[in-house]
Amino acid sequence: MKGLQVLVGQILEDAHGRGVVELPSRSSFYLLVNALAVPADRLGRPARTATAPTRASSAPVVLRPGEQAQIDTTRLDIMAVLEDGTMGRPELTIAVDVATRSILAAVLRPHSSKAVDAALLLAEMAVTQPARPAWPRSLYLSRAEVPYERMLSLDELLEGAAARPVIVPETIVVDRGKIYLSEGFIAACETLGVSVQPAPPRRPQAKAVVERTFGAINDLFCQHVAGHTGSNTLRRGKDVAAEARWMIPQLQDFLDEWITCG
Repeated sequence: MKGLQVLVGQILEDAHGRGVVELPSRSSFYLLVNALAVPADRLGRPARTATAPTRASSAPVVLRPGEQAQIDTTRLDIMAVLEDGTMGRPELTIAVDVATRSILAAVLRPHSSKAVDAALLLAEMAVTQPARPAWPRSLYLSRAEVPYERMLSLDELLEGAAARPVIVPETIVVDRGKIYLSEGFIAACETLGVSVQPAPPRRPQAKAVVERTFGAINDLFCQHVAGHTGSNTLRRGKDVAAEARWMIPQLQDFLDEWITCG
């Protein structure tokens, strides 16, 4: 507090000249600082670390599609059959557009995701996704409420495309995991002109949209798939491993169809 008082005196002297603006007494100065300070910064409270940001009253308002996307990774509540015949819970990485709450891309991996998987997610956001032959025609872009014929005349790749949004976001909010701060992922974002914004530490609300989307996937998709593990042992069947029957590519197809239906 004494150092702050000296600094304020120097600022006043530089701005107005020596002795022009008089500092209040020490007791009055202390009262003013306490009145203006953030509650966590007041005297008598433990000092905060430099990595703990001031908590905002609310999340930034995002209005336009593509203005901001959020990316994160989690393990699904599904037991899958891996390539070697063993069982394991696959890891899902998704990108969600904040304004529309649309899932722009989703990548399943049997083990821990790597930087190349995050870069693949960027590529899937930026290009059209082909519809699977077994999908109903209602999931094709040609059945969506868009000027399909005009779009097809501009880009032949849209023929047989799925009704999924194609967005290259302006900003991507990520956690501080090493795959999102790697040189490969940052370089891929720079190539697409995407700004990477690491979320503040210990602030799950900074990625609230993608966290809620994970909850929706576990509740609305995973529980209908054979090998559903549930979020905890109380919601788990007697022998989940025996019920598991799908491999990662098959689960990826199911998830892509579910996302397109949504």
